[in-house]
Amino acid sequence: MSNKDTVSHDYMANAEHFADAYNYYAFDGEQVLRAEQLKAEDTVEELIVNKFDEIFTTKKSRDVLKTVSVKSDDNMTYAILGIENQSYVDYAMPVRNMVYDALNYASQVSSIKKKDKTSNKLQSGNEYLSGVSKGTKIKPVITLVINFSKDMWDGPTSLSDMLDNVDSRLGRYVNDYELHLIDPHAIDDFTGFHTELGEVLEFIKRQNEDGYLKTMKIEKGENWELDLDSVNMINTFTGARIPTDTAKGGKVNMCRATEAIREDGIKVGMKEGRKEGRKEGRKEGRKEGVTETNIVYSWLFEQGRDADVKRATTDAEFMETLVDEYKSRKNKNY
Repeated sequence: MSNKDTVSHDYMANAEHFADAYNYYAFDGEQVLRAEQLKAEDTVEELIVNKFDEIFTTKKSRDVLKTVSVKSDDNMTYAILGIENQSYVDYAMPVRNMVYDALNYASQVSSIKKKDKTSNKLQSGNEYLSGVSKGTKIKPVITLVINFSKDMWDGPTSLSDMLDNVDSRLGRYVNDYELHLIDPHAIDDFTGFHTELGEVLEFIKRQNEDGYLKTMKIEKGENWELDLDSVNMINTFTGARIPTDTAKGGKVNMCRATEAIREDGIKVGMKEGRKEGRKEGRKEGRKEGVTETNIVYSWLFEQGRDADVKRATTDAEFMETLVDEYKSRKNKNY
């Protein structure tokens, strides 16, 4: 797995974070699911089909899968809940999730068939032909997608969004499949989350704002702390480079730690500038360009133009404009 896959898997496999995501999405932030109710399940969805004397196998691997039992009123609900962590917008996500869920349902039926067959539970006729007894029940399967990327989700949110030119008379018979999605870029109020997952998602959304770090430090206060795993998520998905070497008791004081980001941001910008230069074939004068970039960044910081520095790290053309502006002002001063 890639670094983003590994970090997000470990973070969302945490039962408290997992329950928090579902409580936010399904219960409007009400604490219905609790960490102790969740049980980790094998994330590999596999199906073996014996047809026409041939055996067909299908295997897919999920990110995180857990079972839960929820009591409401006098009823007890047993469900299988999955989470898919996305570091990019997958434009085939509805189909992908539909396959995960279908495989899980098929696997449940297959397990029931084995039990019913060995217990001689099946009656003759339709039960015997079906392989399961009449009234067989299976657990509902739900998959929740969390968008951890820097981009707002602009992909399909249902199977119907992906269907091409369906006659309306036929379309009403096509079973749709809805994508259950948490997209931080579409969230205005993160108070519905009750763990640091909310702060991680808020950080991912606000990385696109001008001066977001300063604003967040003011809003959160000088005692703003986050767990190491939350900071690792932020660093991995935003490239913030928040230092964790000063962590105490597994906690990072964000106000003190983020003071080092400005200097680190210069290094990141220089590195990105070199990459962009190589892509466009501008190899000549690279050493000079790095020095020039460093000088321009320092000049911008002195003027309090942090937002321009942030944009310049990902926009080569804008960086060239800033260099020209710096040279022009420098010449005027002479």
